[in-house]
Amino acid sequence: MPQSQKQKNTRAALLMAVIIVCVAVASWFYLQQMGMGRSKGAYKNVTFTDALLECQSYTRERYGDSLKRLTFDAHSSRWEQAGGVYKLFFTADMAGRSAAPGDETSEFFIACDISGRSGKLRDYDALQNKAQKPEAQRMNDGGLFGWP
Repeated sequence: MPQSQKQKNTRAALLMAVIIVCVAVASWFYLQQMGMGRSKGAYKNVTFTDALLECQSYTRERYGDSLKRLTFDAHSSRWEQAGGVYKLFFTADMAGRSAAPGDETSEFFIACDISGRSGKLRDYDALQNKAQKPEAQRMNDGGLFGWP
């Protein structure tokens, strides 16, 4: 009789071990299917801060030492649900790219589109502000006859 009790305990322990292994394997396959295992380095939730840091680092990497100042435009920057992108806007002062003689820096407007899914840069535009007029403006004394 003790032999059969020992066999029952062995069978029960073996059955429990098989069940534990099966649950572990099934869990591993489930996690792989849900994307937990194969998305190394990818974002699960891209935040506004992630998008901001991505655009800042790209801009600094692209322009290097010529970038003197980068200012974030919090008023215009936004999340666009329809496109699934963060639209970020900056103003940048850059050296060596001045349109006017004597100016050390020139102002640029920068726009970044960051994917809300991957957190990577989708589109990047940098436009120089040519509306700044460094030359002196003549005072308008009126029309042909001096009338205001």
